[in-house]
Order: sequence, then C-alpha cells, then structure tokens
Amino acid sequence: SLLFAPTLTAVQNLRNEGFRSEMIVHSGDVMFDNVLRYAPVAKSHDPGGNEDILLTVHRNFNTDSPRRLTTILSGVEAAASALGATVLFPVHPRTRQHLESMAFKCIHFVEPLSYLETLAVLRRVRLVMTDSGGLQKEAFFSGRPCVVLRDETEWTELVDCGAAALSGASRDSIVSCAKAMWNVVPASIGDFGDGHAAEAVLDSILRAI
Repeated sequence: SLLFAPTLTAVQNLRNEGFRSEMIVHSGDVMFDNVLRYAPVAKSHDPGGNEDILLTVHRNFNTDSPRRLTTILSGVEAAASALGATVLFPVHPRTRQHLESMAFKCIHFVEPLSYLETLAVLRRVRLVMTDSGGLQKEAFFSGRPCVVLRDETEWTELVDCGAAALSGASRDSIVSCAKAMWNVVPASIGDFGDGHAAEAVLDSILRAI
C-alpha cells in the first residue's frame, strides 16, 4: 500500500514502474538514521589500528572465483602500495577459505567487525573499498569516498555525485579508482533524508490506517 523511497532517484524509479504517486513516500534512508544515532558512541568501540583504507569483499561473484578474488586483492595491494597506505580487511568466513596461500604486505586481515566497530573505523580511515551495498552508503554518511569493487551498484546516486567509483575486478581499474578517490571529499548526504526516516515511515503508516 505504501512504498518508502530513500532517495528521489528511488521515487522516480517507482514512478517509472507505474506506481501511483500517492503510494510513494520519499522518507529518507533509515541507515542514515542509524549512523547519526550510533556514530557518537562508536569511537569507544574502535578495535585499534591506524590503517588508511577499509576493505570488505563478501559477494559470491567476487569470492567464489579464486582468480577474481586474487585479482581484486592484487589490485587493492597495488593501490595501497602506490598511495603509501595500509588496508584493514575484516574477512568474511566465506572469503577466508580462499586466502590460505596468499600473502600481502599492505593488507591486514582481521576477524569480522561489529556494526559499532565498523562505524568507528569509518571515522578514521581515508578510503573505503567494498562490494557491499550497505557499506557504500555508510561510507558516504561518514564522509568517506568509496571504490565499489563491482561492475554496477544499486546506489547510483553515490556515483552520480562523485562519492563513489565503480572499479569492477580489474587490477588496473582498482588502482586507478583508488588514486582518483583518495583525495575526494564526498558531498552532503543530499536527498537521503535528514536522519528522521524512521519517523517519516511511521507517520505515513499511522496516517494511512
């Protein structure tokens, strides 16, 4: 009955699909609500370290192919080396099994991080490299540029405003994108809301019943 869209692009996509305007609510993004709420307390959950880049790789099309995974990590390693940076890589269990024989100088492998630990790390790193849809947005909400280790993203708004770049799994592209995004300061959160998306959702439901 009601469709809650986090951005104006999402609103337009729903209209393009034929949904009636009265069904669509531009609510903002509840993930932004969370970042605003928990960022102030996240600092106390920092796992420690001084890495410059946060890396996550977990999607099956990146991890189930040893060749693709090796190429991605080789690109990240080369990018970090070129930038004089170090990388924090919380390793997803599915990914870890493919890393037994790999050795890297710039990438530090750690156990998966909690949500608050992740927010704490986002406060201190300079760049995020990920194939995660959620972390792309959390990087943006934390004011950090992002290299998306995929050929496409559901969050085209981030690419359009220059806060993220699509690298795919090409080693050269990963290096190029990392260099290009290294000094980027993402724009404001734009139309992802004002941090009160959950309230907007609830108010719309209450008015409808």
